[in-house]
Order: sequence, then C-alpha cells, then structure tokens
Amino acid sequence: MVLFKRKPVQRIHTEIQDEDREVWMIPETQEIFTDYQSYLARLEFYKQKRFICEITGHSNMTYFEALKSETAHSNTVDETFPEPLKEPILRKVQFQTISRVDNLVDHIYELFKADFYPGEQVTVTLENGERCEAIVREKTRFPEMRNPFNNVIERSAFARYVVRVIDASDPENDIQVEENALQRDRKIFTKAMLRAFIKNTVAREAWNGAPWLVKDSYAHRYKIDTNVPDSLLRQSTSAARKLASQQRKETEQAMLPAKAKPEVTKKAATPKAPKGKGAAGANKTLNAPGGTLISLDVADNETEWATAGTPTKLNAKPIKLEEKVVKPPPPPPIKYPIDDLHVPYKEPTHVRPKLHFLEPSNVNGGIVINANGFADRTVSYMLETWVFLNVFCDTFHLDSFTFDDYADALQFSSVDTECELYNEVHCSLLKALVNEENGAVEIPLPELPYYDEGSDVEGADQPKTEEGAEAQPARPTYLDHDRMLTNGVRHRGGELPVEEGSDWISLLQRREFQEGGWQWIVSGLLYRLSLDGFYSLMATSLLEHLLPPGKPATKETVREQFLVMDVNLRALLLHLLVGLVTSTPKVRRYMEECSEDMTGLRKKKIEHQRNRKALLEDMRQLEDERKILLPENQPKSASPTPAATPALDEEGDTKMGTEDDSGEEDEKVRNLRKRKREEKSTPVPAAPKQTKNQIAFQKVLKKIAACKAKIDEQEAEIRTIDNDLREADCSRLRMLGTDRFYNRYWWFERNGMPYGGLPQSSTAEAKYANGVLWVQGLTEDDYHGFIEGYEPSEQYKTNLDVNMVERKLKDENGTSLENAHQWAYYDDPTELAALLEWLEQRGVRENKLKKELENLKEKIVEGMQNRKMYLQAFIDRLAAAGSGSEAILSTRSQSKATSSADPANVPNFRCLQWENGDALREIGHKHMDQPKPKTKGKKAAQGWGQKANRK
Repeated sequence: MVLFKRKPVQRIHTEIQDEDREVWMIPETQEIFTDYQSYLARLEFYKQKRFICEITGHSNMTYFEALKSETAHSNTVDETFPEPLKEPILRKVQFQTISRVDNLVDHIYELFKADFYPGEQVTVTLENGERCEAIVREKTRFPEMRNPFNNVIERSAFARYVVRVIDASDPENDIQVEENALQRDRKIFTKAMLRAFIKNTVAREAWNGAPWLVKDSYAHRYKIDTNVPDSLLRQSTSAARKLASQQRKETEQAMLPAKAKPEVTKKAATPKAPKGKGAAGANKTLNAPGGTLISLDVADNETEWATAGTPTKLNAKPIKLEEKVVKPPPPPPIKYPIDDLHVPYKEPTHVRPKLHFLEPSNVNGGIVINANGFADRTVSYMLETWVFLNVFCDTFHLDSFTFDDYADALQFSSVDTECELYNEVHCSLLKALVNEENGAVEIPLPELPYYDEGSDVEGADQPKTEEGAEAQPARPTYLDHDRMLTNGVRHRGGELPVEEGSDWISLLQRREFQEGGWQWIVSGLLYRLSLDGFYSLMATSLLEHLLPPGKPATKETVREQFLVMDVNLRALLLHLLVGLVTSTPKVRRYMEECSEDMTGLRKKKIEHQRNRKALLEDMRQLEDERKILLPENQPKSASPTPAATPALDEEGDTKMGTEDDSGEEDEKVRNLRKRKREEKSTPVPAAPKQTKNQIAFQKVLKKIAACKAKIDEQEAEIRTIDNDLREADCSRLRMLGTDRFYNRYWWFERNGMPYGGLPQSSTAEAKYANGVLWVQGLTEDDYHGFIEGYEPSEQYKTNLDVNMVERKLKDENGTSLENAHQWAYYDDPTELAALLEWLEQRGVRENKLKKELENLKEKIVEGMQNRKMYLQAFIDRLAAAGSGSEAILSTRSQSKATSSADPANVPNFRCLQWENGDALREIGHKHMDQPKPKTKGKKAAQGWGQKANRK
C-alpha cells in the first residue's frame, strides 16, 4: 500500500443511497464522492509529493506516482522471486511480532538460507567435486536425537534431498544428497529480494506489538489461515502489558522489609522542618495498612511504622489533602514551514520596502495624451502586450524593445513625427489576422446584420427568388447615421465602406498601412467586433472615440482621433489585438515549433549529462591513481638560502655608508661582472633523469587536466541548453511566487526571451528587457477569504490574535495593492536585498519565493543596473547635444541617423531610437511599408526568412 508519513493511506468508502445522484470518482482509487469540493480536496491531497512507495522506499512522490511504482515493482517481485519459496516464507512470516522489517528479513533469511524446497532450481556438488544444475524433487527432514539418560545430543537435525540433475542425455537422473551439498544462486535469494517480497505480500497495523499479516490475495492463493490468535489482538496485548506492569509493582513491594509497609502519600502537603533541627522536626504522612491516613512526628533518627493494631503510638493529626491540578499538555511543536499567516506574529523588525508605481512620463510630442494618468487595468494591459510581443518577436518580425521605450511609445503623439515602434507593433499584429495570399480571415468574427429596404428590424427576412428559394446573401449594407442614433449607438462605425476591394479586409490583404491606412483598418475591425462577442464592449468604447457621431466617418477623422487617443485607450486597443492574435495559426505554429525544439534540446541535455557522468567516473579513477603515486612525487622542500650578511670591518663592526663610497661601488660592479662570466663559462648540469613513477605521475596529471577540460566543456553545453530551453519556453509565463499576503511577484525576463533582449536589436545597447521586479496585488477572493475573514487555528491562536488587515498595512510599509489589477515594482538592488530580508523562511509561500529570488538575484540585479545606466546615458546624451525641454522634435530622417558618436543627431525621446531591423532582415521591408516586388533568388541571396539569432 502507498504510505503517507510511513502509514498506509486509508481510502474513503462512501455509500450511495440514491443511484440517480451525481457523483465524482477517482479512477485510480475507486473512491466516490457526493460533494465536488470533497472530491477536489481529496484529489489535491493525492497530488502532493509526500507519498512513499512501500516496496522500493522511494519518497517525494504523488499518490498516483507511488501507486504506479508499487504496481510495477510488485509485478517484478512476483515474477523474479522463486515460486517454491513463497508459500513456506509466508507461512513463517504470518503472525510474526518482530516490529522492524529489517530484523524480520534477517530472521527469515537465516531460517531459509540453508533450507530448500521441492521445485527449487539449485546447484548440487557431486561426490567427484563436479557442480551442476539440479531441481529438488523430495525433501526428508530428520529430527535431532538425544540420550534419554544425560540429555546429550547424539545426532543433530538434518535434511536429505532427492534432486534431479539437469542433463539432456539422462532426463531422469535422480540422486540423493545431503543439505550441505546444495546451494542456491546468489542472485535468486538475497536479502534485498526477500525484503521486497515481504513488503509486497504482508502488512502490519500501526500500533506497538501488532503482528505481520499476509495480504488476503496471497493468503487465499496459498490457503494460509488469517484468523489472528486472541493473544495477538490489540486488546489482549494491551491487557497483557497492564498485567505485567501490575505484577512488576507487586514484586517490588514484596521486596520491602517483612514489617508493615505503609506507602508514603505523595499528594499530602509536607510542612517544612524548622531551621536548625535537621530532620528532627519533619513530618511524615503515611498510609496505615488499615487505610487510616495519619501523620508521624519523627524524632531524632528513629522511625516508627504504624500498624493497624497500634495506632496510639503515633501522634495522629488530621491532614487536609491538596486537590491535584491537572495541567494542560503543552502545545505540539510547530513543524516549519507552515502557512505564512500561521507563523507566530511579532512586531516586525523588517518591513517590506516601499513599492514604486508606474507614473505617466513627460513624453510630450506636442499632444498630451496621458494627463489622466494610468487606470488600474492599463499597467496590466501594457505588461501583457509587452511580454507577448517580446516573446513572439521572431514570428512577428519585430526587434525586441525595452518596457520603458514601449511605455513612452504609447504616450508619445505628434503631428510632425511618427513613432516607428508604435506603428510597427500595430501593423505586425494586424498582418496576422488576414492571409496575404488568399485574403482568408484567420480569426472568428461576428456575423454582419442584414437589412431589408424600409425595414428597421435587425435580422429581417432575406429576399426570395421567383421559385421561392432563398437567394444567396448579398454584400451586407450597414446602418445609416439616423438608424444608428435611433438604436442608441454612439459611433459612426456603420458608415464604413463595404464595397469589394475597399473594406478593411481587402485593405489589410493588400497591406495598405501608410497615410493612416492601418488606423482605418483598425476602425473597420473594431466595428465588426462590436456587433457581438467577447470584445463587444471594448470595441464599442474604442469606436466611440475613433468615430464619434459629431464627425464624418473618414480616414482623416480616424487618423486625427488616433493622435489624441488617451493612453488608456491605446493600451486597451493593443490588449484587444493581442487577444485576437493569440488564436491565429501563426502563433500556434510558433508554439509548436518551440515545443519540438524543447524536446530536441532535452534529448541533447540528457546526452551531455551522460557524458559528464562518465567523465566524472573517469576523473574519480584518475584521482585515485594520483593519490597512489603522490607520496613518491612530493616536491622536496627548498633548502633555506642564507641571508646576505652585511660587510664587516677589521674590528668586526658593520661598515656604514659614507659620502664618498664610489670606489666601493665600482668594486661591487666588477665583482658582479666577474661572477656572470664565470657562470656562463661553467657548464649547466643536466637535469636528473625521471623515474618510472614520476613519468607515470606526470601522465596522470595530464589526463586529469584533459578530463577536467572535457567536463567543463560538457557543463558549458548543459548551461547553454538550459538557457535555450528557458528562451523556448513560450507556452506560459512563469510566476516567481507569492508572499504571505498573496501578492504575486513577477520577473518577466524569466522565460520566453533572452535576458537582455535580442542581441541584434536596435536598442541592444540597453542590455536589459524589463529590468524591474513587478508585484501584482492579490485577488478579491484571496482578500476576502484570507485577509478580511482570517481566523487563526486553535494551535496558533495565542500567538496570532491580531487583526490581519492592520498587520497587512503595517508589514507592507504603507504601499499596499488592493486588487489584482494594480501593479507596482522594485527597480533598485538595495530594495531587492531589503525584500529578501523581509521574506519569512518559516512560511510555505515566502520560503519558495525567497529561493526563486535568490536563484535569480544575479540576473535581476544586473538588469536593474543596466536599466539605470541606459536611462541615465540617454539623459546625458541629450544634455551633451544641448537639447533640453525647449528643443524641437527631430524628424524621422534625423532619428534614422542617430549615433552615439554624434550627439547632435540624438532624438529627444528614447522611443524614437528604435528601428525594426528584424523586418528588414527577414522580409526586406518594414511592416508599415508596402511589400517590395518579389524577385527570383533575391530572398536566398540576402538571407531572408532565417530564424533570428537570440544568442
């Protein structure tokens, strides 16, 4: 059975009274639940990695993994364990009371290692010393014989076997041998196999003294009695232990002197003896054999024992017994980690560092569109779309860009200057909606309404042909302005053109994006979405701004309204487009390709890991050889060189320098030159010849160095593959974790994109993509369920009797997030360090979050530092160029010629530095430009269509 905390998991049995009632069942356990919440709770319990396979002992598994492991190993044990030994071993194990399975295995192994049974295949040693395979046919056991007079053993017990030698020439070659001539194969009957067989076939209840019982299926197969003797039942063993304890106490009492032995009552209050009298004034409280409670005054060192017949010898005094106060048991020790809100609360020594909220920037291209600030959902939309565009930048042919540039691009608006980043993002998303070759729409759209002339009812009957059959639906006609106002519509989307070749689908197929083209296409798409469906309300709110009733429904109107569109509406529009694009075949194909790439990378990683394991084994063997050869190759310690002694004069005193010592210096120079000439003329002695051990030692050292180099190479390949797996993991964004108050922490560069963006991007010099640690607020359900409605359990109530709402405000240092639509961030390494100090390791959620942050701390800090340097470098370049707040906007041609070496050409806004170089490399033109005519061989010559290099 699967174990949980070393105890078998007990399955739930539910009786169903009503057969028509809806129930939920777990197929693996056949458990049935009448309540869906109970079903989910049980399923969540089974999915915890806290179960143990009883046969193998493997832990850290879910229930289903442990059950699968037990089933597989149970079948393996049944097939490999010798069949003739199963029944006798099970009969011997039945009702055994040895508690530890290891001791039971040792006991059974000693009994059966030299005992053989009919049907076993053994190795027999013949009289001539030849060994051959044989099968046991019969077994005869002879008991020991003792002398009846002196009880001396005259013959020990032994067994005699009849075995059949496996010989093709004589199939019935039976011989009789003694037990010492037989032997089993070492691989057939081992302690490990016996242990696995016992754990697979027997079970034991979790109480002290419980017997081992053979499982019902095996007991029925081998006809083993399963009726537990009365002496081994739990009630009998408990009564036996109590009886033994009582008999032990009576034996101790019987060992006292033969006189009457009253018991000293421990519950009576014993007054202290007066000072200075020692034990003379001490009172003793005794129980007389008759049951009378009396007090004795012990004088000097004499002790008088009270008996039932002589109570007058005692100075009897009435004594008042104290009531025994039963103290409650101490609370059980807390096993950490536990739920974060159950951690004993203390006044916080560390508070969470204050959060930073995204504020509108001072990007002003002549039109202010961020005066109202950011709505709650706007920051969420901006982060969502930025992550999507950077993760799928390859499939949309976009250069990666930083979040700061993206936020500025959404807030930038100018009549004279266009932001390439803003235009290219919209055009690339729109191109995924309609196929360029056949004009097929890649997303589901609501059906257009039909109107009969003179009919004001939407969905009127379609015209009939002369034969009475329904006619083919003609091109739909849209609502006119008067009918639009009558129906309460607050936009002029119904006046958009519908003629073949001029509608938004045809324009999008031809990729006519310039001169307000893509804005005009967006308006047509929004009207179609506003008719029905999930995006109806969002599309309607956007159309009310782009095509208001007071202005004509023209391309110029839409373009002008885009210039003054609020930043919150811009973020909403991109959120809508990204939501549409996620269901297109283009995105699905890219995700499938990434999934296939990840499968191939995992196989390569496994291969490199195997190579590294083999190299590590070779390295271990080489290290053993080096240690063996090391004592004979220890470098000899260098002999100390005598220190230079100062020159002495004739009297033994040290000579001191004088003002005129040029003669002495010349003499030193001559002596030095003389020594050099002598050294050159003296032949250099040949190096001593190395011994065989020294040569072998040097070879081992070279092999160790080469092996280390190969191991480093394999580890480098594994790190590269891990990074490629991280970048290819684009199916979903992975959260870092949650804190004690269920706030969620995100680092958006964690997976799906390179850490610093694409290296060939136009803003690759930034060396970061997002560069901040984002914090998302908790959901309303979490707030009402865990914060407002928090009730500590009885075990922790004494330590946590606090208002959780007040605690949240205090711990979060006054910067709390109210709902899941609010976002804030940390952008400084010191704040990250303070956050790690604040997180509590004793809580389950914060323990996991802290580990994730510590694992990624180096990359997060690097991103934060690069972000600060990038933002400050642009400010410094503007200051060097002399362009302050009064400088006029750079034109688009000036933006293209931007160079860090020429500060005069630096644009006034960071978002204008970005250029879509990936589109130029892959498709030969930018998304907003018209496609160039295709020429044969040009695509291959320029290398278009190749996958972007992320390394």
